[in-house]
Amino acid sequence: MSYLIKLVFFTSLLFLCSCSNYSEWEEPLPEGAIVSDTSLIEDPLERFNRFSFGINEGLMKYIIEPSSDGYQYVVPKTGREGLRNFYRNILYPVNLVNNLLQGKWSSARNETYRFGINTTIGFLGLSDAARDDFDIRPDTEDLGQTLGSWGWESKYYLHLPILGPMSERDALGSIGDYFLNPISHLSSPTNTFVNGAFIFNNMSFFTDAIRQLRQTNYDRYQLTKLIYTIARKNQVDNFSMEAEDSTSTQTLRAVFLAPRDPEFIDNME
Repeated sequence: MSYLIKLVFFTSLLFLCSCSNYSEWEEPLPEGAIVSDTSLIEDPLERFNRFSFGINEGLMKYIIEPSSDGYQYVVPKTGREGLRNFYRNILYPVNLVNNLLQGKWSSARNETYRFGINTTIGFLGLSDAARDDFDIRPDTEDLGQTLGSWGWESKYYLHLPILGPMSERDALGSIGDYFLNPISHLSSPTNTFVNGAFIFNNMSFFTDAIRQLRQTNYDRYQLTKLIYTIARKNQVDNFSMEAEDSTSTQTLRAVFLAPRDPEFIDNME
């Protein structure tokens, strides 16, 4: 019981610390369509979601980001990329099954080629030889995307402690993907640790982007919801924003990643 009390106290403290980052100068998202044909998911549980978001903000700021900085200092980028490639290779069953469920036969074939090449030539997947040597690009799919391709539109936004943003559709999909993940069939404490370690390694590539997101003038909860909505819509529609430089993406960069410090531009000169 004492452990539970300490846990509740700690998470509440993180929430309060993260809430202290909010102030009256933080603005709501601007009115109007920032990205055409995109509207935010309904959020009937906003009070709970904001509480969870506060906990995650505290965990990110006080635990994950400092740990990631130390991890990046100790483990070189090539090593972290190798672990990321290895984890992607392990998730072959998730990608294969969901490509098949969506009727993407060529993508399922390419994922099989990628698994075979990367497991052998790529030294158990530590290097992406399929991409680098044969130009076979990954086509990652999950059950949430599969359900979306079948016509299930996300109805309710969820932001869960530790797990982060999702919808009711993607939450259900993540359960199915869990059982397709080979690591999940290890013993209970082991699979949690191993999955967590790989996810932490992947997050180390986005620490700077997360910090930049925190330095915006806008409500970060709403901004996170918007980014999630756009990202999932693009993934379900199989749309890539690589090399995309439209007016919409320029607006997103300029408006949402605007620096909080008004002297930022002067300091850069």
